[in-house]
Amino acid sequence: MAEAYFLAAYKILLNIYRDKAYINLAIQSSYTHPKKNTIVRIVNGTLENHFLLSYYIKVLAKKTPQQAVRILLMQSIYCIKLLQMNPSAVIGMALDCAKATGKGELSGFISYCLNKAQEEIPLPKDKRSAEQVQLNASGQLLSLLKEDYPKAYKRILQAKSDGRVHIRLNENKLPLIALAFEKQNPLAERTDCGYFVTLNDNIKGYLNRGDAFVQSLTSGYAVLAMGEVSGKQVLDMCAAPGGKSVYLAQRGAQVTACDIYKHKLQLIANYAKKGGVSMDIMLQDNTKYNPDFNNAFDCILLDAPCSGTGVLAKRQDARLKKLDITALTKLQDALLANAALYLKRGGVLLYSTCSVLKVENEQMIARFLQKMNNFVLQKINELPYNNKGMLQFLPDGKLDGFFIARMQKV
Repeated sequence: MAEAYFLAAYKILLNIYRDKAYINLAIQSSYTHPKKNTIVRIVNGTLENHFLLSYYIKVLAKKTPQQAVRILLMQSIYCIKLLQMNPSAVIGMALDCAKATGKGELSGFISYCLNKAQEEIPLPKDKRSAEQVQLNASGQLLSLLKEDYPKAYKRILQAKSDGRVHIRLNENKLPLIALAFEKQNPLAERTDCGYFVTLNDNIKGYLNRGDAFVQSLTSGYAVLAMGEVSGKQVLDMCAAPGGKSVYLAQRGAQVTACDIYKHKLQLIANYAKKGGVSMDIMLQDNTKYNPDFNNAFDCILLDAPCSGTGVLAKRQDARLKKLDITALTKLQDALLANAALYLKRGGVLLYSTCSVLKVENEQMIARFLQKMNNFVLQKINELPYNNKGMLQFLPDGKLDGFFIARMQKV
């Protein structure tokens, strides 16, 4: 019988590869497992080395195996070659796993490949293929990043977190809660809107009580960049899971939070309840014009659906998906067009993405401003960076790859 953790990791990988599940959701099934850390390490490691492991299989097997077997081989080869687990133990678990999932007839093929995998396998000689393997990136992703960042594309693809998370304290409980927090967590690194911390029981207590929230620094920057929002009518056009909406509400905004998916509205409601704030939560496809929203808001946050190319370290599964840039930019265009109608004159429109691609960011805003002569870029004084209304962050272990543009309707 396969070790339970090995089978659990395999099922999660099947969910990600075969069923297109998001890694952060798929991996939640391991959280109660006694060997959850090992499971998470195997899942993340397999995804982080997808193109290398795929290359190994291409060398080892004359024919490309069916998906379920290919995933099992990738996981097993990762454990043997990169985790340096006992090869015999891994082969045994892989064969048990194959039997448990109805692939026992392929035991001979699996055993052959995993035994051969223990030999040295040279990297591909072709430069492009070698880069895909070394940087764990598809040919499409490499081309897109090379075009925009010929000197920084490797940095973007190789960025890794230092293991800490960024949190912010509940605005409704400041400043007293900050004094207690800093006294209890002297190693916390203060930022403009929170702290970088290593999770421990004390910090988990703050999170569980709703005294603090996990929120990336760049996500917090998007809220700060909107300026003073207290007492203003603010629309969050693509709000799920609700972190920015809650932050805005805690800063005194009257928030209307929208999402296109009904099941995500509950995520926003749960976040708001934990944050101790109230807001209007609406099922709304903001690519379609809503006359009730016309000229109704003082400020609008459009954190647009995007390629996710700035957060590849957190979402290794995003590296595997083919990007439909045309569809994404069409969606972003439609959202911006309606945001322009929903905003009052003199109001602020804050556009953000977790992308580093210029077509979704600088070029998107340039096209918008060209079409909308009643909008102008507005300098973001609230953030400690020189700018003329736009900021592009590249991932560096602390900051995500993130874009922010602040515009005013004149």
